[in-house]
Amino acid sequence: MLSTPTLTRGYTNMGISPELLLTILGLPNIEIESVSLNSAGELEIRVKSITEGAVCHNCGRRINKPYYPGKEVRLRHLPVCGYPTYILIAPLRYQCEHCDGNQGKRI
Repeated sequence: MLSTPTLTRGYTNMGISPELLLTILGLPNIEIESVSLNSAGELEIRVKSITEGAVCHNCGRRINKPYYPGKEVRLRHLPVCGYPTYILIAPLRYQCEHCDGNQGKRI
């Protein structure tokens, strides 16, 4: 089930309303942790997933046991208000208790 993305206290307005930014991003099940303009003039939006659990890549079962946070990745997004835009996210990994696989990623 998809949920509406939400903002947290780290959000910096930068002249863009929070609701508009979430609509522009078009990414469900996220929470915006912070928004900043880096020294290269790029908009960096740090987000986290609010989806709980994942699906095991080995056995296909739903898993809910967190394993470890993944390495933060920087994903190119479409420009927002003329700024080159990047989404930064550290995906949480999960461990399957059914087959001992630890390849689960958030869905």
